[in-house]
Formats: sequence, structure tokens, C-alpha cells
Amino acid sequence: MGLTGSDQKTATSADHGKRVQKMFAGIARRYDLLNHLLSANTDRRWRRIVASRLGQKMAAGDRVLDVACGTGDLSIQLFETTGARIMGLDFCRPMLEIGARSSAVVLRCTRQPKGQAV
Repeated sequence: MGLTGSDQKTATSADHGKRVQKMFAGIARRYDLLNHLLSANTDRRWRRIVASRLGQKMAAGDRVLDVACGTGDLSIQLFETTGARIMGLDFCRPMLEIGARSSAVVLRCTRQPKGQAV
């Protein structure tokens, strides 16, 4: 059984989703730090690359939907690089709240509704 595993063979995908949501809610405050440390800052590099490549194809004011945005790091990078209008979507409210508190950019450029992309 993994971190989100269940002893029940009849567990539904909704049950699994709730376990995943609870797991991310539990680590939300430390998620960005853990991501930077465990990836040896590779996460920052790939976000810069993605934003740069998308920026070549976008104009200021374009709209982007960042699905499963977590704390909004990619949303912030995209906004800062492209000037696009970003909407971040995630199913874990605590992750969205961390993102909203961590940057004025997110508050200005992103509405962050709670949602699930499954």
C-alpha cells in the first residue's frame, strides 16, 4: 500500500482523490521547499524553460489555464515572462491559499477556483 493506497479493493476513484487531496493539504506549507530541495532546483529550471518557450508563441494579454497549479509557481513564472492572464486551477484549497499568499502577482493576475481535472 502506497501513500494514497487503501486496504479496500472496492475503493472508488473519488476515495482515492480525497486521499490525494488530504496528502497535498498536509504538505502544502512545505511543498515548494521540498520540491526545490528534492529536485535540486530542477523544478525552477524547467519552469523558466516552459515560460520562455511559451512566451515566444504568446502575446501579452493571452489567456492560460494552469491545471493542477498547486501553489502557482508555474502561473507566476508564466505571468512574469509573458504578461499573460493566468488562471490557476487545483483541487487542493490549501495549496491555492499558499500560492495566493506567496506572491502579489498571483493575487493580481490569477483567479484560483477550486477544481479537479480528473
